[in-house]
Amino acid sequence: MHKSIVHRSMLFPFLAAFTGTGLFAAPVHELGMGIRSKGLSRSMTALASDQSAAYWNPGGLAFMKQRELFAGIGYIGQTNEIDVDGPAGTDDIMRLRFSPAGIVLPVPVARGGLAVSFTFCNPFVFDDILTYSHSYRNGGGLVFTNRDFSTYGSLNYWTAAGALQLAHGLGLGVSFSMITGNEDTRFRFFRSVDGVVSDSIDNNFEDHYKRDYIGFDFRTGLLYRPLENLRIGLRVAAPRVANFDESVKSFIPDKDGRVAFDYDTSGALHSSLEGALGGAYTINPVTVAVDLRGRVPYQVLRPNDEIPDNSSASTVKFGAGGGIELPLVIEPLKIRAGYAFDEYDSHRFAVQYEDDDTPDWRAAPATADPDINSIGVGISFDAAEFGVDAGYNVRFWKLITSGNVEEMHVLHDGAISLQWRF
Repeated sequence: MHKSIVHRSMLFPFLAAFTGTGLFAAPVHELGMGIRSKGLSRSMTALASDQSAAYWNPGGLAFMKQRELFAGIGYIGQTNEIDVDGPAGTDDIMRLRFSPAGIVLPVPVARGGLAVSFTFCNPFVFDDILTYSHSYRNGGGLVFTNRDFSTYGSLNYWTAAGALQLAHGLGLGVSFSMITGNEDTRFRFFRSVDGVVSDSIDNNFEDHYKRDYIGFDFRTGLLYRPLENLRIGLRVAAPRVANFDESVKSFIPDKDGRVAFDYDTSGALHSSLEGALGGAYTINPVTVAVDLRGRVPYQVLRPNDEIPDNSSASTVKFGAGGGIELPLVIEPLKIRAGYAFDEYDSHRFAVQYEDDDTPDWRAAPATADPDINSIGVGISFDAAEFGVDAGYNVRFWKLITSGNVEEMHVLHDGAISLQWRF
């Protein structure tokens, strides 16, 4: 029995919950850093010349002229609808987040610009929820299933960044982040045939998983301003590693009541090499920005691993977006809007447990139709000594698992921040 419970826990990296013949695939959501990026749907590689540059393009810090102290608060919510040959369930989850916060310190130099920053944000979240019940006939028997899955948590970045103007209009920056975080997952599953549960281990259980993360992130960026109204940005993020300790508690009913089993393990999240190229052009008073981003196949970094061709880890993953920003009535007041799409990626992070030689490269039994789309809006007020920024972004995608299970996901991400310049 213990071995079966342990094996079940291995299936929860980010492929979150069982269906009858497969798994739900729960993506890691990249929210990034800063409020402006929400309204522009993350099209920030060429525009990041504020505190969020530490994440989107460290080279943009070189163009900051004022010291800035900032803090923000926001919320994240998700609504999911399940269709299994007809509507089967709807659920939602919402929580508050404190992010971002930090300080940017431009340093006086004889020529060009130099700046350092120390920031906190939680750019990746794991929030997801799926609940539904379904009955169907199989071989003359009535099969009833009930699934109740929820997970929440985040990766927190504690970042030190610095940037220098190498030449007129050219900034180079680097950032290093210590990653901390946690993840809490609960999954209840029940399956019976004509009211009879054949095996409680696989058909009537409740699992609770907890993870604590610690790791690192390193990225660099260039921001080039060949003209006053033209910006070109480049960002490269090195492969991340976030080690985790995982505790598993499984509850299974037997004839004497409810039996609990505990299990502890450890492992690591791995990411591949990622990058983005962006451009922004201002035709007074309107600024338009575009971004192209991608993740290289894991074979580039791990050529000796046997990665299935049908796994998302074996392919390049792309995304693109664009945004527009313009003043509203008076110059300090600006509004913005953006749209982006990203290919669904079940291996944004690959999970490797301590006893495994390689990460789990298996293909997720889910297809995205269409890819993840996002729409953002925002508004800001920027005075000489202070600023207020608010942004909202909604992204939506559809997953098809086990042939007939359709999941409609909608993620809401909103926040507001205050900046003090001195």
